[in-house]
Amino acid sequence: MSKAFRSCVPLAAAAAAAALLFGGAAAQARPTYVGINYPWFAYGQSFGRGGINGQPPLYNSQTAKAAFDDMRNHHLNIVRIFIFDGLEGIYNNGAVVTPNATYLNNLTDFVNQANADGLTVYITLFNSWDFVSSAAPYSQEIFNPHLVLDSALTYNSVIPTVVNALRGKKVLYDAINESNNLAQYYSGGWQNLEGWSTVNAWIGRIKAAIRSADSTAQVTTSINNFDVFQYHTGLNTTQLDFYDLHAYNNTGAIPLTTAFFGDGKPVWTGEFGPSTDWASISNGPSLVDNFLNSAVSGGITGILSWAYASADNFQMKNTAAFNELGNVAASYGIPGGGTVLYDFEGSTNSWTGSGIAGGPWSVTEWAATGSASLKADITLASGGVYSVTNTQGGNYYGHTQLTARVRRATWGTYTGGMTAKLYVQTGSGWTWYDSGAIAIDSSTGGKTLTLNLSGVANLTQIKAVGVQFTAGSGDSGSSSVYIDSVTLN
Repeated sequence: MSKAFRSCVPLAAAAAAAALLFGGAAAQARPTYVGINYPWFAYGQSFGRGGINGQPPLYNSQTAKAAFDDMRNHHLNIVRIFIFDGLEGIYNNGAVVTPNATYLNNLTDFVNQANADGLTVYITLFNSWDFVSSAAPYSQEIFNPHLVLDSALTYNSVIPTVVNALRGKKVLYDAINESNNLAQYYSGGWQNLEGWSTVNAWIGRIKAAIRSADSTAQVTTSINNFDVFQYHTGLNTTQLDFYDLHAYNNTGAIPLTTAFFGDGKPVWTGEFGPSTDWASISNGPSLVDNFLNSAVSGGITGILSWAYASADNFQMKNTAAFNELGNVAASYGIPGGGTVLYDFEGSTNSWTGSGIAGGPWSVTEWAATGSASLKADITLASGGVYSVTNTQGGNYYGHTQLTARVRRATWGTYTGGMTAKLYVQTGSGWTWYDSGAIAIDSSTGGKTLTLNLSGVANLTQIKAVGVQFTAGSGDSGSSSVYIDSVTLN
């Protein structure tokens, strides 16, 4: 966030990945992503050890899960997090260190849980306000950024280690939150702090390190002053995959639009809020409406409010403004909180298998959410089909989407890979509808299968719901498949 508050608008290097992630936001189109910032560190939580303040890891998985459930119930589909805030996990005893297993496990759990609730995670790595004084004119450094951002270990180990752990998950990256404050400050004109030449080089090295571990990752740096774009003060925009301008005012104006650049890159508002804070204004819901209307008129692809929970009066949780953010997101067609039909916590929920070698069972060796999932053993063969099904029936009328999280085991020979499809059968004829085959793997986050219900007839007569797994050519040996969190949205 700008000034004293901890926080963070955006031709993609990988066009297909960008199209999938950002959508095609033209002027007057609704944002593809509506979400909120989650300043985890600001209210006493951290992923790892050390940092500037020497704190221990204070990660609470249940706290994160409750927050993500609340966001999903408010129809949000993206959350922004600071992972090196206070240099947690990467700076210890005066030196840069590679994040340890505790940090990586906590961060991976955080992202997995967010993804399972339909939330993409917008990950901010470094925060300019860890280095720059929050007192105007912001001309003093409080911690030497060169100690971290000139370290070879940062780029050869720290960043690739983190990105590798998150590869394949729904994430995108902000290299440096509000990096303009690290480059320059304004005092009768723009004055250099580190200068744009240095900061551009850091952004470029951060992006290269991210791409070394995930070649399709989308990377930007967030900015909190429109002057940076309007007066071309030195930011190298060519190395950004999208733009992110933060907007804090009491009118809801967002000055940066897609038309400003006209280069096809998406424009985001990674933070928005009032000039003061949410607690001190009486028109929170209408201000939210104004910001979202500005996003629509400006062709903004993604917009996130500040903040879900924090140590100051910017907290939006349990407020009318947060409820309005959810109402607008719902009006954009973003799926909201679903009903978990089957969570397999201590029970098979009456699911049975066909073509399987054993099970199914409720097990705790993997879970997308909660602590358990449904497991079935299989014997792999080329083109083998394995189905796990519930035939108790149901009524899905009024719902738009059915989702499930699935994965396969690490054991077995998967020469040709494996696919899975989520299906329902409806009506007296047990008519089959499915999600289409999606490639799955053994990643701990699992894959989400999504069946859109808009074209499904007889939703009041659900006869069966299930997942069909299909082995690839040349697959062999014994293995297992898992299902979790079958959810109706």
